[in-house]
Amino acid sequence: MQVLYLWKKSFHALSDIDIYFDKIFHRNENEINIQNILNFLKINKIEMILIQNPYQNEKRLSIYNYLLENKYKVIVSDRGALPNSWFFDSLGFNAQSDSYNCKYWDHPLSQKKEKRVINYMQNEINNEISLEKQGARLGKTILREKLNIPQNKKILFVPLQRPSDTVIKYFSKHVKSINHFLKQIIDVQEKLQDDWVVIVKKHPLETEKFYTNSLFYVEDDTHFKDLIELCDAVTLINSGVGLISMIYKKPVYYFGDIFYSHPLINQEVKTSDELTIFLKRGSFNVNTQKVKRLISYLIEDFYSFGKFTTTEKIMDDNSKRTVTTKINFYKLILPL
Repeated sequence: MQVLYLWKKSFHALSDIDIYFDKIFHRNENEINIQNILNFLKINKIEMILIQNPYQNEKRLSIYNYLLENKYKVIVSDRGALPNSWFFDSLGFNAQSDSYNCKYWDHPLSQKKEKRVINYMQNEINNEISLEKQGARLGKTILREKLNIPQNKKILFVPLQRPSDTVIKYFSKHVKSINHFLKQIIDVQEKLQDDWVVIVKKHPLETEKFYTNSLFYVEDDTHFKDLIELCDAVTLINSGVGLISMIYKKPVYYFGDIFYSHPLINQEVKTSDELTIFLKRGSFNVNTQKVKRLISYLIEDFYSFGKFTTTEKIMDDNSKRTVTTKINFYKLILPL
């Protein structure tokens, strides 16, 4: 099979998969434009195009959409929401992909799969592994004492994403930005202050905090799993933290588009008023069987897994970014 890799500059992390194809053409999107790409594909008899995160920039997105319109087979690729995971998807990207449709995963599990996914989920709860750097785990009891939160108060955990993230720009749905989202959270906090404490965690790579005079931010090195364990509910835009939270059986309320959405395992909200009503009602129970089915599908049938080599890079705007330089796959799933 003749394949075109359309990656960002100097992206060689996926070199392990080269052996699965007959001939590979590596191109940066800045070396190709819409006017000549079809001609390039025909001359070189390209049968498939691999694109890392097509929403990363406008140029790549325009090429991606153009290829889809012209009926080319395109596989998109990026880091998954579980530790050490990476995905290759031929049906779209993130929440826009049909690969997460419940028709693919909402089926009874065999005894072996049930045992494997239970072991995976329990290990995920117990370990300190995360996608981004975190501090040491303390446990929910010590953390509550450290944060000085009374026992009679319920806790809403709000994990923040980066304002510049692809999913914030394209999949935030009911909120326009991180600022808009936090205004909703402040409104909820004011309405529920007698019964709830809202705690916010900045994204580990983000440098700026918003509305610090109005919101209760935990220290930057607080482990997000301790916060999940401690809280009574989680609300977010579309962070992968929501997927981990469901493993902990925590109700997740989301404002954006999420790939793991399902009415029995999480709840979409459109406004602060709607979220307030749900939290006051307190009747949402996570269907743990369906969570197990979704996680089983991800780890058994969809996600690839490997050992990641990463480095922290300072961008032109002084922001931090974790750059993956190499992935040594020990499980590889390619939709060829």
